Amino acid sequence: MKESMLESVLAYIEKSINYLPIEDVEKENLYQLLAESEYSIDFSIKFKANKKLKVFKAFRVLHNSLLGPYKGGIRVYWDVDLEEISGLATLMTIKNAFLGIPFGGSKGGIRLDVKDLTEEEKEFILREYIRKLSIFIDEKTDIPAPDIGTTEKDMDIIFDEYARIKGKNIYSIVTGKSTELLGIEFRKLSTGYGIGYLTDKVIQDVFKNKEVRIVIQGFGNVGSHLFKKLEDLGYKIYGVSDSHGGIYSPEGLKFEEVLIAKDKYGTVVGLSKTKDSVKVVDTERFLELECDILIPAAKENVINSDNVKNIKTKIIVEGANSPVTEEAENMLNQMGILVIPDILANGGGVYVSYYEWLKGNGIQNITDSFVENIMKEKLISAYKEIDIISKNLNISYRTASYIKALEKLYKVAKLRGVI
Repeated sequence: MKESMLESVLAYIEKSINYLPIEDVEKENLYQLLAESEYSIDFSIKFKANKKLKVFKAFRVLHNSLLGPYKGGIRVYWDVDLEEISGLATLMTIKNAFLGIPFGGSKGGIRLDVKDLTEEEKEFILREYIRKLSIFIDEKTDIPAPDIGTTEKDMDIIFDEYARIKGKNIYSIVTGKSTELLGIEFRKLSTGYGIGYLTDKVIQDVFKNKEVRIVIQGFGNVGSHLFKKLEDLGYKIYGVSDSHGGIYSPEGLKFEEVLIAKDKYGTVVGLSKTKDSVKVVDTERFLELECDILIPAAKENVINSDNVKNIKTKIIVEGANSPVTEEAENMLNQMGILVIPDILANGGGVYVSYYEWLKGNGIQNITDSFVENIMKEKLISAYKEIDIISKNLNISYRTASYIKALEKLYKVAKLRGVI
C-alpha cells in the first residue's frame, strides 16, 4: 500500500509542534492552520487526437500564503493524484518557512505519461493547464516552476501562454525559464549543486576526509548535476541509477562516461556494455547497496517499511522530496543511520527560484555567481543551526528542521492575528 506523503508531512508537523514553547491551544490552532490547504483545484484537460478524445486529470493546490505568494512546481507524471500534490504543497510551505524565503507553498500536477505524448501534444496540455488556472493565479499570488516531467522549455511555454492571456509579458509569473525570458542559468544546476555542497559539509563533519562511498539514485536534472558537483569536489561516485536500472563499480564511476552511455543507450545501464568493472544492479536492490552516503534523488517513498531493514549506509541525504517514509525513518533512527531531510538538502532550487522571481519583478544585477554563493552560504548556515537543535534536544534533523519552520510560521501567524 502506497504511504501518503500528506499524512507523513502532517505527522511530522504534529510531532514537531509539541516542542514549541507555546500554549496547547496555540499548538492546536497552528496545526489546524497547516492541516488544510487554502485552495485545492481539481480539473480536467481535454483534447482530441486522431478522432479520439483524451482526458487528463489536473491539479493545483495552494496550501498556505501566510509568509508570501504560493510557490511550487508542476509535476507531470502517470500516477500523480490530488493527495500527493496536497502533500507536496504542504511540504513547500514548511520548506520555505524553514529556509527563510518569503513564499508560501503550492504544487501542481497533471496525470499523464509524457512518453506517450508528442511535443505538440504536451505543449497544448501545458497551455490549457495555465489557461484554466489563470483565473485563480497571478505573479503575486502563485508562481509555478519545473518539477518531475517538466522542463525549462515547458516553463517558457507557460510564460508565453500567460502573456497571451494578459496581453503583456509578466516575467515573474513562473520560474525556471530560459535566460532570454529573465530566467537564471544557474537554476538548472541549483538543486543538484545545493545537495552537493551540503553533502560535502556533512562528510567533512562526520568522516573528516573524502574517502567515502557515495551512491546516487537518479540521473535526471537533480541527480546528474549532483554527480558532477560531487566529482568536482573530489569525491568518487560508486553507484548511480535511472528508471531502467542501476550500475555500480568498485573502482568508482566517471561522470562523463556515465553521461555518454546515457546519451547513447538511453540509460546509465548502457555503461556496463563498454566497461567490465561496471555491474548492473536491479532497481529494487540498488538502494540496498553498501555505502557511506546514499542519496535518493528521484521520487518519494522509495525507502519504506518494505526495504528499510536492508539499507546499508551510514547517512541518507534526501535529494528528492520525501524519499523516506515516516515509518522507515523511525526505523533508520533506531538503526543509527543519519537522515538529512529534504527541506534542507534540496532547498537550493527554491533559493534560486526566489531570486529569479525578484529578477522578473525588476530587480537587476542578479548574477549566477551571486546566486550560487548565497545558496551555498544559506544551506550550510541552516545545516549548522539544525545540527545544534538536534544535539540539544536529542532529536532527528527532520524534527529540528520542522521546529525551526513552525517557529517562523507561528510568529507570523501570531503577529497577523491568525491564531
